[in-house]
Amino acid sequence: MLESFNAWLLSHEDSVQFSAHFDSDPSDDDFEAWFLANGGYIHPFVEIVSALNGNFLRVEEGHTLPSGSTIISCPHDLTLSWPSAHKFHFQHVESPPFAQHVATRLFLMKQFILKERSPWWPYIRNLPQPHQRGSLGTPLWYDDEDLAWLRGTNLEEATRKRERTWRQEHSEVIEDLFPGDQDGEERKAWSWDLYLWAATIVSSRAFPGSAIHHANGRHENNGCATLIPGLDLLNHSPTAKVAWLWNSNTCAIQIDEQMDGETQIWNNYGPKANEELLLGYGFCLPNNLADRISLGFSPAVTEYIKATKATQVAQSLDYEQIQGERLRKATGTRIGKGNNSGPERVSQLETGSPAVQDIHWVRLLHNGPGKPRCDFSSGFLEEFSIAVENRRERLKTRNLTGFEMNIWDTFFSRNKLHVLSAVIMILQRKQRAIRKHNIDLPQRPENSKQENAALYRHGQLRILDGTLGSLCTVLRDVTGAEPKDLRDKRIIRLEYIQAESPKELVKDLRGILNAGLQTRDPKKIKERGGVEFAFTIWVCGVWIYEKSGITALEEEANSGSSLNPFLFRWLRFLHETYKFPDSDGLPGRNEEHEELDALKSALSNDDDAEGDPAMIAASYLDAIHVATERRPRSLYNDPRITVERLEWCLNIVRQEGVWCPHIGERAGEDDDEWILYLESDNNLGSQPQNSEREKGRPASKYQRQGNDPNVT
Repeated sequence: MLESFNAWLLSHEDSVQFSAHFDSDPSDDDFEAWFLANGGYIHPFVEIVSALNGNFLRVEEGHTLPSGSTIISCPHDLTLSWPSAHKFHFQHVESPPFAQHVATRLFLMKQFILKERSPWWPYIRNLPQPHQRGSLGTPLWYDDEDLAWLRGTNLEEATRKRERTWRQEHSEVIEDLFPGDQDGEERKAWSWDLYLWAATIVSSRAFPGSAIHHANGRHENNGCATLIPGLDLLNHSPTAKVAWLWNSNTCAIQIDEQMDGETQIWNNYGPKANEELLLGYGFCLPNNLADRISLGFSPAVTEYIKATKATQVAQSLDYEQIQGERLRKATGTRIGKGNNSGPERVSQLETGSPAVQDIHWVRLLHNGPGKPRCDFSSGFLEEFSIAVENRRERLKTRNLTGFEMNIWDTFFSRNKLHVLSAVIMILQRKQRAIRKHNIDLPQRPENSKQENAALYRHGQLRILDGTLGSLCTVLRDVTGAEPKDLRDKRIIRLEYIQAESPKELVKDLRGILNAGLQTRDPKKIKERGGVEFAFTIWVCGVWIYEKSGITALEEEANSGSSLNPFLFRWLRFLHETYKFPDSDGLPGRNEEHEELDALKSALSNDDDAEGDPAMIAASYLDAIHVATERRPRSLYNDPRITVERLEWCLNIVRQEGVWCPHIGERAGEDDDEWILYLESDNNLGSQPQNSEREKGRPASKYQRQGNDPNVT
C-alpha cells in the first residue's frame, strides 16, 4: 500500500541506505569520502578547495589535464529532486499534492531537518546553511541597505514578486501539512526561513531539468531542476569549454580544453545576463558580454498580440484558399500539402509559432563605427508593431513569415515611428527610475552583495545609455528634434501647423486657437492641454482649404512660400481610408478592439481620459462659432464644418498621431509631444524629401543619405 506524501514527509526516518556508512557525529561530514564511497567520481588530478566564498574544484599542482578529461561524475541515485528520489528510493510514496519544484524543496527541507539521519547529510552539511545569510547572495537574502542598490531596476520588483510567490507556496504547503495547527513545534520546524533556504539552494545550484535525462528517456525527471552533488562545485565562467554528459547511470562534466596545474575548473551555464545571474545565483559578472535589459508585455497586451496574430493567420489562410481555388479552376492545378498550404501554417500557430514571448530584451552590440549599437530579441519589434497599430494599419494583412521590423533602415511609416518613439519612452522611464535613486546610495558598496548589485545597476545604465543614444539618433534624423534640424516633411509638430500652413488658413487658425485656449503660442497650448484641439482644428482647416479649390501650386505661386508636398496627398488618402460618418459611420467605431489599458499606460503620456468624441467635437464647434462670429469670410465659417466633421478630424488626429519623446539632455515625461505623421499609399516607406528636391534643386547631405543612422 502506498504511503501518502504528506505522512512520509513528516516522518522522522528515511529508509534509504547508500553503500557508504558514516557516523552520526556531525563533525564527520567529509563530503569527498561520502561522494566517492557512493559511486561518485573525481579525477585523480583534481582537488576540492575550500574558500571563504565557497568550495570549488582545481587542477592539482604539477599536473595537466588534457582536453576530453572527465572531471567529475555523479550517479543518478545521489541526485536530489523529488522525481529522482521517488524513482530511485521512494516508490512506495504517493505523488505529492504539490508541484514538482515545491516537492523538491520540501524533500530538501526534510533532509535538513533529519540532519545526520539523512543519507545526504555530508552533502547538505557542506552547503551554505540557513543561518549563514552572508553566504546566500540572492536578493531575497538582502537587508534594506543591500536592497537600496536595486531601487529603480527591474530586479527591485522581480525580487518582491519572487518573494510573494514563494511565500504563497510556503503558506499553502503549511496549511496542507498542518491543518488547524497554528503553534505546534513541528510546524515551526517547517519555517519560512527554511523554505527560502531550500528554494535558494535549488535556484542557485540545481541543473535544469531538461538536461537531467538520458537521450533514450530512461531517466526522465519531468523537467524538474535537480541538485547534483559534486557537479555543483564548479562555478560559472562564460568562456569555459565544457560538456555535460548524461547517460543512463551518471551525470558528468568533461573539459574541452587543456588545463594546467593550480587552475580553477569552471562550468559554463551558457550566456546569462547579470539580471538572471543575480536573481537566481547571487552573483554578477563584470564586463558581461551577455548582459541585457529585460523588456516585457503585460499579460493583457500579450493576449492581444496572440489574438491579433491568430486573426492575421486566419485572414491569410482565407486569402490563400481563395487564390488557390481560382488557380485550380483556371489551370486544373491541385494545391496540396507540398505547396505550403494554409492548414500547415495554422498548425504552426497552434504549436506556438509564431511565438509571443512574455519576456524580451535589448542588449548592446560591440560593433564598429556606423553600425547599430543595440539589438532587440527576435520578434520584439514585430510584436510591438502589432500592439500599437491604429485602425487603418490593423486592416492590413501582415506577412507573418517574412516580417521583421528593422529600426535602422530608411523605410519609415507611422507605425514604425510609433514603435521607435514608444520604445524610447519606455527606456527613458527605466533610465530615470534608476538614476533618481542614485543620490540615496553610499559612495561605494560596503559588502559583496552590494558589490554585485552595483555591478548589475551600472550595467543596466550602460545598456540604457547606449541604446537610447542609438535610437535617439534615428528619431532625431527623422523628426528634427531641434528647430534648425532638417527633418522628414511627413512629421507635423504643433509649432509647424502655423509656420508651414497656407497664409489664409493660418490667420483663421490663430483666431480659433485664441478663442478656444486664449493663446496661439505652442508652448502655452501644450501647458493648457490643448494639443488635441489645435491639431483637430488644423486638420479641419486643411480639409476646408482643399475643398475651396485652391491648389498647393497656386498657393505657392501666389505667396512665394513652399508648402508641404505631402499635405494634400495625405488628406486625400485619409478620405479614402476614413469614411465620413454620413454614409457608413466612422470605420470600425463599433467593431474596433477596445483599447488595452495596460498598453496605453505603458505607451501613452496622456493622463486624461479621451472622453466622448461627439461631446468633444461639439465643444470644438462652439469655439469655431465664437471665433468666426464677426469674420464671415473665415475659412472656418463654412456650413460643412459640423460636429460629425470635427469628430472625423479628431479621430484622424488620434489615429494618425504618435507620442514623440523629448530627446534633449534634460528630457522629462512632461516634454513629450504629440505629432502627426502624414502617411499615404504614395509615400509609405519612402525616404524623406523636402522642398529643395521638389523644386529640382541639389539635394542636401541629409537628403542624399536619407535618414539612415548608419551613414557617417
